[in-house]
Amino acid sequence: METHCGEPLTVEQVAKEVYLSPSRLSHIIKSELGITLGDYISKVRVEKAKALLKDIELPISQIALETGYPDQSYFTKILKKLEKCTPEAFRKA
Repeated sequence: METHCGEPLTVEQVAKEVYLSPSRLSHIIKSELGITLGDYISKVRVEKAKALLKDIELPISQIALETGYPDQSYFTKILKKLEKCTPEAFRKA
């Protein structure tokens, strides 16, 4: 998932790649990680985005696209939810 986090990912797509049914994959992720697959995908995307935010040269809109978010405002909303700060604030810190 880390390799493809910039692409649209669905439970069905990921399940197909690992030869499991979507419900079985969801159950495994939830039991092993304690979070849903969607939450795990968000976590992976945010971790990659945090690494990219350290590069001052990259515009935040570009980072959003590279990490699978359709626009900067949605990316900001997710980052604020998970990290309690905006991309600009994270970058300054």
